Amino acid sequence: MSNFTLHKSNKFDDYLQACDPDCEPALLRRFAESPSQRVRLRVAENQSTPADLLEKLSQDPDPDVRLAVGANPRAPVDITYALAFDADPTVRYGLAEDASLPPGVLRILCRDQNPYVACRAMRTIEALNGRPGLCKEPVGGNVLEFDREHRRDYCRGATAGYICS
Repeated sequence: MSNFTLHKSNKFDDYLQACDPDCEPALLRRFAESPSQRVRLRVAENQSTPADLLEKLSQDPDPDVRLAVGANPRAPVDITYALAFDADPTVRYGLAEDASLPPGVLRILCRDQNPYVACRAMRTIEALNGRPGLCKEPVGGNVLEFDREHRRDYCRGATAGYICS
């Protein structure tokens, strides 16, 4: 008998196995169907999760699972780009914090309708460019300026008037 047939569903064991890089694809597929958000999240984080399963998890109802897919370095780039347009701003904000994303995804996020997402993406690009604190180049129609007097960052351009934190 295989481990798959002997395995009894125990959320904690499933949680631990779902993050194991040596976990068999058949088990990962089963865990991806788990009613437990935490188990599905671990599958999305696992770098051994097959691309087709990451694509399925990119449509998960839980935003943390979708974000984990976007942050997975093994996620196909088209999935990561699609997640840059996710309906939930927490997914887009989480992606905007990730310096390992393709630069094109960060540029898309700089033009996000949500000013916090746009500002976060610009800050990530600034950090990658080695210019933290001041982005003098327009990135996606926005410029991040530092107001020294008030010690606040303001997004100018498409997100004018919003304060970034």
